[in-house]
Amino acid sequence: DLKPETYPCYPKALVEEWNAKNGRRHEFDGPGVDALLAVISKRFGGEEKVFLTGFSGGGQYTYWKLFHDPAHVRGAAPACANFGGAGLDGAPGAGPDGGPHVHLLTGEKDQHKDHVFGAKPGIEGQTDLAEENLKKLGSTRVQRTMVKGAGHDALHALVWKFIDQVLSTK
Repeated sequence: DLKPETYPCYPKALVEEWNAKNGRRHEFDGPGVDALLAVISKRFGGEEKVFLTGFSGGGQYTYWKLFHDPAHVRGAAPACANFGGAGLDGAPGAGPDGGPHVHLLTGEKDQHKDHVFGAKPGIEGQTDLAEENLKKLGSTRVQRTMVKGAGHDALHALVWKFIDQVLSTK
């Protein structure tokens, strides 16, 4: 949820308005993240394409950006990530190069594997849906790993390993 106390720099009415727009949260987050990336690029020489990861609910934005703006994604590694379908409407597709590298990571012992707070699908089913849609949109650089023994975890070491692998390829 968007909560006014979490975003004190924004007018309360604006935060409440966007919180009421169920399923459109990414339209609030996206421009802010893009503006931040533009500042990083200008001030510090950041690259045009970024790496993304998102753990649990943070996966929603990761998938949204991956589907909505693949031209600016160098690689994405959602980790035990939720996916509710955001970003699919009007998704441009992966492009002729097969899109960015994607490594879908899930945990074998994730307590949300089969259901998330009692609702289905769980993380595995949501990841199935994300993978299916990536392929429908022409993504050819998608790999998936269920990490043995891992629970609901951000899987930092595997995310960094993925980034290193992508950086070492042309």
